[in-house]
Amino acid sequence: MFTWPAKVLLPLTALGMAAALVYSVVASDHAGITMFLALAGAAGLGALAVTVARENEFAPQVAGDAPPPQLRPAAPVRLPGGPGWPALAALGVGFTVLAFIAGPLYAIAGVGLLLFAGVGWLASVASDRTRRTANLMPLGIPVVGLFAIFSLMFFMSRILLAVSEQASTFIALAVAVVIMAVASVFALKPHISSQAMMAALVIGSLVMIGGGLVAAQAGQRQVEEHGGHAEEVEIVSRAVAFNLDEIHLPAGGEAAIKLDNPDTVPHNVAIYANEAYSGPALFQGAVITSGQSITYRFATPPAGTYYFRCDIHPTVMTGKVVVA
Repeated sequence: MFTWPAKVLLPLTALGMAAALVYSVVASDHAGITMFLALAGAAGLGALAVTVARENEFAPQVAGDAPPPQLRPAAPVRLPGGPGWPALAALGVGFTVLAFIAGPLYAIAGVGLLLFAGVGWLASVASDRTRRTANLMPLGIPVVGLFAIFSLMFFMSRILLAVSEQASTFIALAVAVVIMAVASVFALKPHISSQAMMAALVIGSLVMIGGGLVAAQAGQRQVEEHGGHAEEVEIVSRAVAFNLDEIHLPAGGEAAIKLDNPDTVPHNVAIYANEAYSGPALFQGAVITSGQSITYRFATPPAGTYYFRCDIHPTVMTGKVVVA
């Protein structure tokens, strides 16, 4: 028999799974699907917990002439499973809901916390009911270790890409020093309990996740560009006309102009020093026929204003080139 709280949570579980199914059909947003599934999982875990840790639903019948019961103060007892696992599960739900607003990275952290909290919570509740201690350390330490390694690799990369190049070097060295220091302490003190090791791994993972999420939200830094980087400009010739009448190229480097020709007649691109198109061309591209495309690569001229045209149709297909 289910308790009344479980009867409330189980329909929420089914509703969350149905919402995830409908959302997957209507939209392809994985963050929203993950959010609905996480909410369904959280409701299901809650229903299971309140069902296992149920209390008497019906009070026994007492005779009318029975003496009043003798009430004695009861010792406080902790919540089934302890307060830590529900708090961790609530944190996972918060991260998962935040993913719907801020991005799918939060869903990864939220689902990981929910899975970890769910296993620990169920084991703790089972221990309370059976009065036997459930030792999850042989399974928990490798799982948490892999989780810590994943957090270090993925979220550390987000942090290093968000800060400046100089700061990323110092951060990477500092993290390496901290890891070496913690590992040395564990190696020199073999009597450290497995609970302390687990706590250190969990705290380190949460710190790395928090920093990585903040860095991912800030975005990746601007990558430094050096000379020689090709800037590709795409020009389309259609109905004996270019789609662009002005293009911009970088000075002192390499430029790339892609010409698409869906037209029925041949075209090319050539660049001249003046608007009269007199004198030799600074660059003259090969002619392509109908349905072809080509990418012209060449060294850009010094900064200034130049002019381009199609040599096949020099009066109607013209434009300006700005080199800066």
